[in-house]
Amino acid sequence: MGLMVLLLLMSHHPADAHRPAFTRTAPTMLPNGQPGELRLLRGDGIFGPDLVRALILDAKGNLLARSHRSHLIAVSCAAACKVFDLGSDTVLELEPSSFRSGQIVPGLGDEDRDRLWPLEAGDDAWGFRVRPATAIERIEGNWAMVTDGPIQFVLLALPGVIAALIGLMILKSFRRRGMPVMRALAICAATLGTGCLVVIGFLLAILGSFTTELWLAATLIGVLAVLAISQLVALRTQ
Repeated sequence: MGLMVLLLLMSHHPADAHRPAFTRTAPTMLPNGQPGELRLLRGDGIFGPDLVRALILDAKGNLLARSHRSHLIAVSCAAACKVFDLGSDTVLELEPSSFRSGQIVPGLGDEDRDRLWPLEAGDDAWGFRVRPATAIERIEGNWAMVTDGPIQFVLLALPGVIAALIGLMILKSFRRRGMPVMRALAICAATLGTGCLVVIGFLLAILGSFTTELWLAATLIGVLAVLAISQLVALRTQ
């Protein structure tokens, strides 16, 4: 039951997520100096993580560029908007020579979602060129994912918290005497539970469209938080 709740909370979409939806919009500057808009369009992954593609619109709402779909698209708009595909470790840059214009993109309201199917469907892409991401850009893209879904990232740390608590119980059991067989069985069960939690955390990261780096970081943060709190409690009880 707890796992089902976590899976629901980790999801980026509501109950009617079978329809495409815009998950993020941001003003951007087009290569010709004119204002434009960046939108992320999320489809439904059905049995896997949701696929997302980036769209670039002009000031009138005409579609200029459409990226490929990926479950690890991230956007950073700290200075100028930058689109990352962390699934292929690449950066998507605008390519004006392949822009297309004419199609009006539907609005952001719920009533417009049924008209987003043509934009979400298909594998053709235009208006972007792809280049390898640098190490700094990889970090920037991961940070953009965290800032875009901080609650999901915190939930991703919960398996690490529980695993650390189990680990502390195992360490304490080694110090006890008596009933060695029962203690050994308890340690084996706790070790198995810890391994299951690691797997659950990894599955949550996949369903939540987080990278392996963020999964490892969240797990480590959860473990370190438990260890730090346990040390503080031990110091206060001395």
